[in-house]
Amino acid sequence: PDVIPKYAPDAIIGKVGTGAPAPAAAAAGGAAAPLLDKAGSKTRDWARSEKNRKVRMEGEGKIPGWIGALCYMVLGFMKEIL
Repeated sequence: PDVIPKYAPDAIIGKVGTGAPAPAAAAAGGAAAPLLDKAGSKTRDWARSEKNRKVRMEGEGKIPGWIGALCYMVLGFMKEIL
């Protein structure tokens, strides 16, 4: 209820000014025209990314075994703390 006067006592509430009217939009191509021209854009190929993710998830990290698991767990905790 009294949030605005409490936290922003200098805030201007309401209509600030009249300003200039917005210019009319130029009619370019009608409603059927695409909004953004994507003529020269490349499509992304995610096959390599998916292959790399599969290899990563099937193997171990750079430190193998339970010692590696312990190291990665400690590193994960440290990343969360810092």
